[in-house]
Amino acid sequence: IKNACRLSDLGFNYILQQIKEDVTEEELANKFEMFLKEYNANISFKPIIAFGINSAIPHHLNSKLKLKKGDIVLIDIGVKIDGFCSDMTRTIFFGTPPLRFKQIYNIVLKAQINAEKYIHKSLILNHTSNLNIQGSRVDKVARNYIMNKGFPSIPHSLGHGIGIDIHEKPNISPQSKSILKNGMIFSIEPGIYLDGYGGIRIEDLYLLSDKKLEKITHTTSEIISL
Repeated sequence: IKNACRLSDLGFNYILQQIKEDVTEEELANKFEMFLKEYNANISFKPIIAFGINSAIPHHLNSKLKLKKGDIVLIDIGVKIDGFCSDMTRTIFFGTPPLRFKQIYNIVLKAQINAEKYIHKSLILNHTSNLNIQGSRVDKVARNYIMNKGFPSIPHSLGHGIGIDIHEKPNISPQSKSILKNGMIFSIEPGIYLDGYGGIRIEDLYLLSDKKLEKITHTTSEIISL
């Protein structure tokens, strides 16, 4: 899975080099798939490339929409190597990002960081060999932060396990009964989606091992503008 994440990071950088005015969502998705073939790797799911208001649809289906200056660009990609999957999302801005985009982006990023910190704190406070970090509590930390800032609740789970399948246990959602345990790999992917404006999602994968939390996707989480 770490190898798949490394190739996903490389693939994301490749996509950035392909972004130009009038390129379509479908074209960028296809370019990513062709890039992976050079490494004898496959996609772990159909890439989600969403421009402008399409980014407000969490599971958008790629279209022939052309990119224009001032568009939000949401990129959700995954790689499969030797039967194991990766999953990562970044949201960039094509042009000079306005204040509103920066504000929303930073709220999403802080929600993810807050969830990370909650897990770290829980690991420090837990002095037994059996962890008891509830997926629902991790979700609540990020979800409440976004809602307290005046934005809608995340319309999907905060995270999910990943392995041979793109979605496995644990489930990190409000109704989750999952307990995070050593050896699990899972995503933390908060998002804010506004109809008529666009959406921002930041997704990374984390490995919980030896009672520590390790981020295994390494693409920068800073705002990227092209």
